Amino acid sequence: MNKRILFNSPERGDVVVFKTPADNRTDYIKRLIGLPGDKIQFIDSNLYLNSSEILKSKILIKNKIYCGKRVIDVYKFEEILPSGKKFHTVYLKDYTYQNSDVFTVPENHYFFLGDNRDCSKDSRYLTSVGYVHKDNLVGKAQFIFFSSDRNIGSIFAFWKWHESIRFNRTFDKIN
Repeated sequence: MNKRILFNSPERGDVVVFKTPADNRTDYIKRLIGLPGDKIQFIDSNLYLNSSEILKSKILIKNKIYCGKRVIDVYKFEEILPSGKKFHTVYLKDYTYQNSDVFTVPENHYFFLGDNRDCSKDSRYLTSVGYVHKDNLVGKAQFIFFSSDRNIGSIFAFWKWHESIRFNRTFDKIN
């Protein structure tokens, strides 16, 4: 049996685990932005959903985060979807992702973005992630089960666990 028996459609703004369409094996976790039929576009570094700008308010001026092995300067924002759902995102200070084509979400597919907008492989990259078919959805993310800082040490480097495991994030609820 390769079809789902029960399927609850996720809601815009949910953080969802899905299998990447490229290999149907790799799990990604991203925020659902576009539902079937939606049009998504970035114009002057601002996110638009169905021709309406998603409101964002700067909440932190100075912040540094890891992007792979690089440390990058970002602005932190609170974004508000049309449903009123609020969440935090970060954008590079020089707003590198300025403009995009219009992404039109096909039937039975979804469009996902990482909350780290300029350092995320997500649905904007059509050849590697792209639009995600509903059969690739695993489920809604509810909480952080485990968190470690790979820049300090690997999960396999147990002698660094006291430094690398981020206990303050373990079992945090995901919004």
